[in-house]
Amino acid sequence: VWQHSDQGGDSWGHLHRNLLKPSSGVGNGPGRLLRRWMGADAVAIAERIEWSPDSYPWRSVYRIFPGPNSNTYVQWVLQSDYTIGWRGVGRRFSRRRKA
Repeated sequence: VWQHSDQGGDSWGHLHRNLLKPSSGVGNGPGRLLRRWMGADAVAIAERIEWSPDSYPWRSVYRIFPGPNSNTYVQWVLQSDYTIGWRGVGRRFSRRRKA
């Protein structure tokens, strides 16, 4: 999810596929691996990502605060299996409105 919509390549509003490299980072340095999923958990997450152009409810809107933003998307993908940290502004937005 990027703050500007339709920035090239495959995109659905603010939701983009491969807009940046996973290690690119966005303002606070390079990205980093925090957790790795394997097996059935990884398959479920991958399927949710693949279906997100049709099912992510906030692909047409972006707000830094209170959300929805990129952290909202990550938390939406992970559902309740994992909660992103307190610095993930927007992570709780998906709990406020049912997807």
